[in-house]
Amino acid sequence: MKRGRANNLLSLCAGTLLIALFIVPVFPAQAAPPVFTECTGAQEAEAVEALQNARAMVADSAAYLAGVADAQRVYDAPYATWFGAYDGWRYRKVLANFGAIGSALDRESLSISCTCGTHALGDAYTLGPKKSYAISLCSNFWAAPLRGGKSRAGAIVEAMSRLDAVVGAKVKAPTQIESMTLASEKPAEAIQSASNYRYFAEEEKTAGTEHLLPAVMLILLLLLGERLRRRRGRSLGR
Repeated sequence: MKRGRANNLLSLCAGTLLIALFIVPVFPAQAAPPVFTECTGAQEAEAVEALQNARAMVADSAAYLAGVADAQRVYDAPYATWFGAYDGWRYRKVLANFGAIGSALDRESLSISCTCGTHALGDAYTLGPKKSYAISLCSNFWAAPLRGGKSRAGAIVEAMSRLDAVVGAKVKAPTQIESMTLASEKPAEAIQSASNYRYFAEEEKTAGTEHLLPAVMLILLLLLGERLRRRRGRSLGR
Protein backbone atom coordinates (compact mmCIF):
# COMPACT_ATOMS: atom_id res chain seq x y z
CA MET A 1 0.00 0.00 0.00
CA LYS A 2 2.79 2.40 0.92
CA ARG A 3 4.60 1.57 -2.31
CA GLY A 4 1.41 2.33 -4.31
CA ARG A 5 1.02 5.68 -2.58
CA ALA A 6 4.66 6.49 -3.28
CA ASN A 7 4.23 5.64 -6.98
CA ASN A 8 1.11 7.83 -7.20
CA LEU A 9 2.95 10.71 -5.55
CA LEU A 10 5.88 10.26 -7.93
CA SER A 11 3.55 10.31 -10.95
CA LEU A 12 1.83 13.46 -9.66
CA CYS A 13 5.16 15.21 -9.14
CA ALA A 14 6.35 14.19 -12.62
CA GLY A 15 3.19 15.55 -14.23
CA THR A 16 3.45 18.81 -12.30
CA LEU A 17 7.09 19.19 -13.32
CA LEU A 18 6.23 18.59 -17.00
CA ILE A 19 3.61 21.37 -16.95
CA ALA A 20 5.99 23.65 -15.06
CA LEU A 21 8.67 23.22 -17.72
CA PHE A 22 6.26 24.74 -20.25
CA ILE A 23 4.82 27.49 -18.08
CA VAL A 24 7.75 28.69 -15.93
CA PRO A 25 9.67 30.32 -18.85
CA VAL A 26 6.82 32.80 -19.36
CA PHE A 27 6.86 34.02 -15.74
CA PRO A 28 10.26 35.69 -15.26
CA ALA A 29 11.62 37.52 -12.25
CA GLN A 30 12.30 40.54 -14.45
CA ALA A 31 12.05 41.00 -18.21
CA ALA A 32 15.07 42.25 -20.14
CA PRO A 33 14.56 45.86 -21.28
CA PRO A 34 14.48 46.49 -25.05
CA VAL A 35 17.07 48.62 -26.83
CA PHE A 36 15.41 51.36 -28.91
CA THR A 37 16.71 53.04 -32.06
CA GLU A 38 15.25 56.26 -33.49
CA CYS A 39 12.07 56.08 -31.42
CA THR A 40 10.38 58.97 -29.66
CA GLY A 41 9.71 58.80 -25.95
CA ALA A 42 6.03 58.20 -26.65
CA GLN A 43 6.82 55.39 -29.08
CA GLU A 44 9.12 53.73 -26.56
CA ALA A 45 6.42 53.86 -23.89
CA GLU A 46 3.81 52.41 -26.26
CA ALA A 47 6.18 49.64 -27.41
CA VAL A 48 6.98 48.68 -23.82
CA GLU A 49 3.25 48.49 -23.06
CA ALA A 50 2.72 46.32 -26.14
CA LEU A 51 5.52 44.01 -24.98
CA GLN A 52 3.95 43.70 -21.54
CA ASN A 53 0.60 42.80 -23.08
CA ALA A 54 2.27 40.33 -25.46
CA ARG A 55 3.94 38.61 -22.48
CA ALA A 56 0.57 38.33 -20.74
CA MET A 57 -1.12 36.94 -23.88
CA VAL A 58 1.60 34.32 -24.36
CA ALA A 59 1.53 33.34 -20.68
CA ASP A 60 -2.27 32.99 -20.84
CA SER A 61 -1.99 30.87 -23.99
CA ALA A 62 0.62 28.53 -22.49
CA ALA A 63 -1.35 28.18 -19.27
CA TYR A 64 -4.55 27.53 -21.21
CA LEU A 65 -3.02 24.79 -23.36
CA ALA A 66 -1.36 23.13 -20.37
CA GLY A 67 -4.61 23.30 -18.41
CA VAL A 68 -6.83 21.46 -20.91
CA ALA A 69 -7.30 17.89 -19.72
CA ASP A 70 -5.86 15.21 -22.00
CA ALA A 71 -9.29 13.71 -22.65
CA GLN A 72 -10.70 17.11 -23.68
CA ARG A 73 -7.92 18.24 -26.00
CA VAL A 74 -9.45 16.54 -29.03
CA TYR A 75 -12.60 18.65 -28.50
CA ASP A 76 -10.95 21.97 -27.64
CA ALA A 77 -12.37 24.68 -29.90
CA PRO A 78 -9.63 27.38 -29.66
CA TYR A 79 -6.89 24.86 -30.47
CA ALA A 80 -8.90 23.32 -33.32
CA THR A 81 -9.70 26.74 -34.79
CA TRP A 82 -6.08 27.83 -35.17
CA PHE A 83 -4.07 24.58 -35.20
CA GLY A 84 -6.49 22.03 -36.63
CA ALA A 85 -7.37 18.48 -35.70
CA TYR A 86 -5.86 17.25 -32.47
CA ASP A 87 -2.63 15.32 -32.58
CA GLY A 88 -0.63 14.70 -29.41
CA TRP A 89 2.76 15.58 -30.89
CA ARG A 90 1.48 18.75 -32.57
CA TYR A 91 -0.29 19.85 -29.39
CA ARG A 92 2.88 19.47 -27.36
CA LYS A 93 4.84 21.28 -30.07
CA VAL A 94 2.48 24.27 -29.98
CA LEU A 95 2.73 24.36 -26.19
CA ALA A 96 6.52 24.21 -26.37
CA ASN A 97 6.58 26.98 -28.98
CA PHE A 98 4.50 29.27 -26.76
CA GLY A 99 7.01 28.51 -24.02
CA ALA A 100 9.84 29.52 -26.37
CA ILE A 101 8.07 32.75 -27.34
CA GLY A 102 7.46 33.63 -23.72
CA SER A 103 11.03 32.83 -22.75
CA ALA A 104 12.40 35.05 -25.52
CA LEU A 105 10.10 37.91 -24.58
CA ASP A 106 11.18 37.62 -20.98
CA ARG A 107 14.88 36.90 -21.23
CA GLU A 108 16.16 38.44 -24.45
CA SER A 109 16.83 42.14 -24.95
CA LEU A 110 14.97 43.05 -28.13
CA SER A 111 16.38 45.64 -30.51
CA ILE A 112 13.42 47.78 -31.58
CA SER A 113 13.64 50.50 -34.20
CA CYS A 114 10.89 52.89 -35.29
CA THR A 115 12.26 53.56 -38.78
CA CYS A 116 9.99 51.35 -40.89
CA GLY A 117 7.36 53.94 -41.84
CA THR A 118 4.68 52.67 -44.22
CA HIS A 119 5.32 49.09 -45.27
CA ALA A 120 4.50 48.27 -48.88
CA LEU A 121 2.66 45.08 -47.88
CA GLY A 122 0.89 46.67 -44.96
CA ASP A 123 2.88 44.72 -42.38
CA ALA A 124 3.10 46.04 -38.83
CA TYR A 125 6.78 45.12 -38.49
CA THR A 126 9.88 43.88 -40.28
CA LEU A 127 12.54 41.56 -38.91
CA GLY A 128 16.27 42.07 -38.67
CA PRO A 129 19.02 39.60 -39.65
CA LYS A 130 18.55 35.90 -39.01
CA LYS A 131 19.24 34.62 -35.49
CA SER A 132 18.85 38.15 -34.11
CA TYR A 133 16.17 39.73 -31.94
CA ALA A 134 15.78 42.88 -34.03
CA ILE A 135 12.33 44.23 -34.98
CA SER A 136 11.45 47.41 -36.86
CA LEU A 137 7.95 48.73 -36.16
CA CYS A 138 5.94 50.14 -39.08
CA SER A 139 3.06 52.60 -39.26
CA ASN A 140 0.42 49.84 -39.11
CA PHE A 141 1.79 48.82 -35.73
CA TRP A 142 1.10 52.24 -34.24
CA ALA A 143 -2.37 52.38 -35.80
CA ALA A 144 -3.43 49.06 -34.22
CA PRO A 145 -5.15 48.77 -30.83
CA LEU A 146 -2.95 47.85 -27.89
CA ARG A 147 -4.56 44.48 -27.11
CA GLY A 148 -7.16 42.15 -28.60
CA GLY A 149 -7.73 41.25 -32.23
CA LYS A 150 -5.19 42.60 -34.77
CA SER A 151 -3.40 44.41 -31.95
CA ARG A 152 0.10 45.69 -31.26
CA ALA A 153 0.55 42.94 -28.68
CA GLY A 154 -0.53 40.37 -31.28
CA ALA A 155 1.95 41.79 -33.78
CA ILE A 156 4.73 41.30 -31.21
CA VAL A 157 3.67 37.66 -30.70
CA GLU A 158 3.67 37.10 -34.46
CA ALA A 159 7.08 38.73 -34.90
CA MET A 160 8.58 36.64 -32.11
CA SER A 161 7.11 33.49 -33.69
CA ARG A 162 8.86 34.28 -36.96
CA LEU A 163 12.29 34.90 -35.45
CA ASP A 164 14.68 32.06 -36.29
CA ALA A 165 16.11 32.09 -32.79
CA VAL A 166 12.65 31.50 -31.26
CA VAL A 167 10.22 29.39 -33.34
CA GLY A 168 11.24 30.16 -36.93
CA ALA A 169 7.66 29.93 -38.22
CA LYS A 170 7.94 30.30 -42.00
CA VAL A 171 4.45 29.41 -43.27
CA LYS A 172 2.45 32.48 -44.31
CA ALA A 173 -1.30 32.79 -43.70
CA PRO A 174 -1.78 36.51 -43.02
CA THR A 175 -5.57 36.79 -42.67
CA GLN A 176 -7.80 35.06 -40.15
CA ILE A 177 -9.61 33.19 -42.93
CA GLU A 178 -6.31 31.97 -44.39
CA SER A 179 -5.12 30.90 -40.94
CA MET A 180 -8.36 29.02 -40.24
CA THR A 181 -8.23 27.38 -43.66
CA LEU A 182 -4.64 26.30 -43.04
CA ALA A 183 -5.59 24.83 -39.66
CA SER A 184 -8.50 22.93 -41.19
CA GLU A 185 -6.73 21.61 -44.27
CA LYS A 186 -3.04 21.46 -43.28
CA PRO A 187 -2.63 21.34 -39.47
CA ALA A 188 1.03 20.32 -39.78
CA GLU A 189 1.66 23.65 -41.52
CA ALA A 190 -0.59 25.62 -39.18
CA ILE A 191 1.78 24.98 -36.28
CA GLN A 192 4.50 26.61 -38.40
CA SER A 193 2.46 29.74 -39.15
CA ALA A 194 3.30 32.84 -37.08
CA SER A 195 -0.16 34.28 -37.77
CA ASN A 196 -1.83 31.24 -36.22
CA TYR A 197 0.11 31.75 -33.00
CA ARG A 198 -0.90 35.39 -33.05
CA TYR A 199 -4.61 34.73 -33.56
CA PHE A 200 -4.63 32.02 -30.91
CA ALA A 201 -2.93 34.36 -28.44
CA GLU A 202 -5.31 37.22 -29.24
CA GLU A 203 -8.42 35.10 -28.74
CA GLU A 204 -10.32 35.12 -25.45
CA LYS A 205 -10.17 31.40 -24.72
CA THR A 206 -12.63 29.37 -22.65
CA ALA A 207 -12.09 25.65 -22.12
CA GLY A 208 -14.95 23.25 -22.70
CA THR A 209 -16.80 21.49 -25.49
CA GLU A 210 -19.78 23.84 -25.43
CA HIS A 211 -17.90 26.22 -27.74
CA LEU A 212 -16.85 23.54 -30.23
CA LEU A 213 -19.98 23.47 -32.40
CA PRO A 214 -20.11 27.28 -32.95
CA ALA A 215 -16.39 27.26 -33.78
CA VAL A 216 -16.80 24.40 -36.26
CA MET A 217 -19.78 26.12 -37.90
CA LEU A 218 -17.79 29.35 -38.23
CA ILE A 219 -14.84 27.53 -39.77
CA LEU A 220 -17.11 25.73 -42.24
CA LEU A 221 -18.78 28.99 -43.26
CA LEU A 222 -15.42 30.71 -43.73
CA LEU A 223 -14.09 27.78 -45.76
CA LEU A 224 -17.22 27.75 -47.93
CA GLY A 225 -16.91 31.49 -48.53
CA GLU A 226 -13.24 31.15 -49.41
CA ARG A 227 -13.90 28.33 -51.88
CA LEU A 228 -16.74 30.25 -53.52
CA ARG A 229 -14.43 33.25 -53.86
CA ARG A 230 -11.72 31.12 -55.49
CA ARG A 231 -14.25 29.49 -57.82
CA ARG A 232 -15.58 32.90 -58.82
CA GLY A 233 -12.03 34.10 -59.43
CA ARG A 234 -11.29 31.14 -61.70
CA SER A 235 -14.52 31.76 -63.64
CA LEU A 236 -13.64 35.41 -64.20
CA GLY A 237 -10.13 34.41 -65.29
CA ARG A 238 -11.38 32.24 -68.14
